[in-house]
Amino acid sequence: SRFSAFRDSVEQVFHLSPIISGYQSVRKTLDLILLAVLAAMILLLINQNRKRKRDAANLVETLQVGSNVILHAGIKGKVVAIGEDDLEVETTPGTKLKVLKQAVRAIQTSEGN
Repeated sequence: SRFSAFRDSVEQVFHLSPIISGYQSVRKTLDLILLAVLAAMILLLINQNRKRKRDAANLVETLQVGSNVILHAGIKGKVVAIGEDDLEVETTPGTKLKVLKQAVRAIQTSEGN
């Protein structure tokens, strides 16, 4: 192609072959470093995601009737019944919400009230 012919002629005129070959080796090294950093970041993201899922599963397992909870929507209430996939939360006396267990953001301790 015209470009490769032009590049070859420029390399011959200006004696750029050693410079370009040195640049290419540096570029390969930088590419490897970039790939290693990218792989490390992906592994960190995967580990954080696993930890978040494990923490959420542990939170759902520790739900008990009588626990004070905070839902992801910011609603506070007390668990009055627990089903297989959902639970019933009493927000104010006489007002009960049926929500999925995964909607619970946190369980309030007695000190946090």
